[in-house]
Amino acid sequence: MKALKNILDGPPFHVRPRLQQFVESTHIERVPATRTSAQNRALHLFFKLLATELNDGGHTVQLVIKQKLDVDWTEQLIKEILWRPAQIAVLGKTSTKDLSKSSDLERIYDHLNRHIGEKFGVHVPFPNDELKHLENNQGYKTGGKLSDPYPEYSGPPTI
Repeated sequence: MKALKNILDGPPFHVRPRLQQFVESTHIERVPATRTSAQNRALHLFFKLLATELNDGGHTVQLVIKQKLDVDWTEQLIKEILWRPAQIAVLGKTSTKDLSKSSDLERIYDHLNRHIGEKFGVHVPFPNDELKHLENNQGYKTGGKLSDPYPEYSGPPTI
C-alpha cells in the first residue's frame, strides 16, 4: 500500500510508468483456504467413531510401560498415532490446522481408511454432517449431549 501511495504522490506524468512498473513487479499468490469449522468437527468425529470401532473390534493400542499394555483407542490417540503420521507422510503438514478445505482431508482419509480397512477390516465413513450422522447412526439428538440417547416413546402426553 505504501508503494501505491508513493506512486500517487509523485508527479502526475510519472504515475502511469511507475504504476506499470509496480504491477509488473508484484507477485500475487493464491493461498488455499484452510478447513472450515464444520470440517474440523467432522474430522474429530471421525477420530471418535474410528476409536469406537477399533475398540469394539478388540484392536487396542499397545503402549510400552515395562511390559506391553493394551490401551483402548481414544479420539486423541487416533489423531496422534494414526492421522498425524499419515498427514505428515502424505502432505508434509504437521498441524491439522494447516489442511486445506478442498482436498487435504480427503487425501489423508483415503490413505488411512484403506490402511485400517486392509489391516483390521474396520471402515468408518467420513462424516459429512456430524450431527446428522450421529442422529441417524448413533441415536443421539441434536441439542443434547452426544451421550444422551433419544427417549423412548411412551405415547402422547397426558394432561
